[in-house]
Amino acid sequence: MDALAVQSGAVGLLVVYGSLLAAIVLSPTFGWTTSALSDLGAVDAQRMWIFNGGLILGGFLLAIFVRGIVAQTTHRTKQLGAIVLGTAYVLSIFVGVFPHPTPLHNPVALTQFALIPIGLSIYAIGSLSQGVSTMGLAATVLALSAFAGVGWLVTVVSGGSQGIALPELVVVASLDIWTLGMLFQRVKR
Repeated sequence: MDALAVQSGAVGLLVVYGSLLAAIVLSPTFGWTTSALSDLGAVDAQRMWIFNGGLILGGFLLAIFVRGIVAQTTHRTKQLGAIVLGTAYVLSIFVGVFPHPTPLHNPVALTQFALIPIGLSIYAIGSLSQGVSTMGLAATVLALSAFAGVGWLVTVVSGGSQGIALPELVVVASLDIWTLGMLFQRVKR
């Protein structure tokens, strides 16, 4: 994998989590159990550009990294899993472009949340079909974590609450931990 892709992945994670942390610290109203992460970038949020800009730039950089993984991987199932996960990062861009409560925000965000556990599962199946590996086992655990996060999110919303930030974080962090693992693999080589 070329150095640009690896650097894009590392910087992308820093941008996403740096902007998330900055938006949380600067938000006078955000609460982990009372808000959605998208509230940080909502149309009426004071510093919406911090959160949305982080999603747009970070999503772009992380999509470049995952494209490098797809190009380097010869196993078709792992490639498909990486393509699905790369699509989830592209959707991050659109979550930032279409902030809450614009009409396209929810469909884009929900599609992203659906793709993350699916992509991790496909990647895990591909990895494990080649034999037990650390990355295959990690992808399996992360897929289960992402599915649990989606289930938690559905439960919270079904209960009438808007406080979905924690389940959202479980889902997206599952993808980002996979990305971090893939980064470490590339750097070790």
